[in-house]
Amino acid sequence: MVAHQRAVAEIIGRDSNVELLMHVVGFMGTGNTGFMFVRLKPRAERILDADGVIESLRGELSGIPGD
Repeated sequence: MVAHQRAVAEIIGRDSNVELLMHVVGFMGTGNTGFMFVRLKPRAERILDADGVIESLRGELSGIPGD
């Protein structure tokens, strides 16, 4: 889980539309859960709207294995 989430965080963290990324693995003492918070830059400072950011990341993230 840690490796997969780290790979996702690397991709999201490189996106120029993202201002802040926080991720946690092992929430509540389990190693098979995790979550991420992604804060986008203010709309005036980014090229894409939120839906566009999601769509642009979807392709890159689909290459990461795991269920």
